[in-house]
Amino acid sequence: PRQIPSAPATLCGVTISISVLPTPNPNSLKFEVNQQVLASGSKFYPSAEKAAENPLALDVFNLGNVTAVMISGNFVSVNKTPDAAWPLLIPAIQEILQKHLVALWPAGRTPRRCRRPSYAAE
Repeated sequence: PRQIPSAPATLCGVTISISVLPTPNPNSLKFEVNQQVLASGSKFYPSAEKAAENPLALDVFNLGNVTAVMISGNFVSVNKTPDAAWPLLIPAIQEILQKHLVALWPAGRTPRRCRRPSYAAE
């Protein structure tokens, strides 16, 4: 597998670019973003139940065929079931990331829908 660049999306005045990078595991991909996804540390979710505290991770699990999600700094790693097809999951995961990252803008300067969600600041 090779890096799969995505077309940048401009949301609420901020351009979000997501690159899809291979990992040694063919059932795992790294989605690298030009914005910070998590302020510090990392979060690992081995199931949808554990991801209930994080709407971004939960939305990825809700796609189906996802076995784990890790969020750290400027990337999200997603593990899938062996029988799931990346060409179907990749655009859906990119759309979820864009939706959740739309809130990176300073409070008070943007509409409420463009503010960073509280879970992203953890």
